Amino acid sequence: MGEILFIEANNDIKQLVQSYFQQTSIKVTIVSTADQARSAIADHYYDLLVLDIEDGPAGEQNIDFVKELRTDGIWVPACFYTTRTRAEVLERLHGYNCLDFIPKDVSPDEMVEKVKDMLFLTSEKGQQELAEVATIVTQIDKQFQSLVTQMTSCYTPHINS
Repeated sequence: MGEILFIEANNDIKQLVQSYFQQTSIKVTIVSTADQARSAIADHYYDLLVLDIEDGPAGEQNIDFVKELRTDGIWVPACFYTTRTRAEVLERLHGYNCLDFIPKDVSPDEMVEKVKDMLFLTSEKGQQELAEVATIVTQIDKQFQSLVTQMTSCYTPHINS
């Protein structure tokens, strides 16, 4: 189904993540640091990066790593893995062109499903479906605007003399 590069420093979490994906067709490579991730990306293409962005030097290095990738023109889809609140994460997601975030307190099944969804969205088939949806939305918008124009032209306000 795809390959993900997961950046996580905590060994216990690494083992859990590996076990979550063991029974899937998703290949997971787990590294501890942004420097290790940089080396991994130089040697291999990954369909998705999952980065731990907790407070502290490691989390900030991972955020800087995404910034550097974008600056270097490397657009591997990415998502954040965090205990931060939705509002905090969404603000950062927008700034770094990340797909989504995965809360650290999700169940194994939820984590796998979120990753599968992101892999699908970045796949060729997913991109085709998104393009089809965008076309439909554009058509609906045009029809709506046409109806508004027709309704507006039919309305003539009464002016009492």
